[in-house]
Amino acid sequence: MVIKGVSKCVLELHDTGSDYFEKAIFFVKPEYSGEESSRLEARAAQSVRKAVPPKLRRREQKRRMHGFWLLAAGTVIGAAATALLNLLV
Repeated sequence: MVIKGVSKCVLELHDTGSDYFEKAIFFVKPEYSGEESSRLEARAAQSVRKAVPPKLRRREQKRRMHGFWLLAAGTVIGAAATALLNLLV
């Protein structure tokens, strides 16, 4: 939502995509206050994504890889159990 005041154009971004931040407020430079609000919102969202600390991104990647390795281990164990059962029968 773009709010135009007497002397400032303010952009308030409610969906930051972060677990830590509820919303972000941007003060738009006067020379860009005439831009379309959708374009300003896109630029603001891009800035917020860049502002997420790299450690948080690495943690998310580690969680995803953890799930991958659990799935891979389960598949190997399942294949080994199937092979063992086939040998016994």
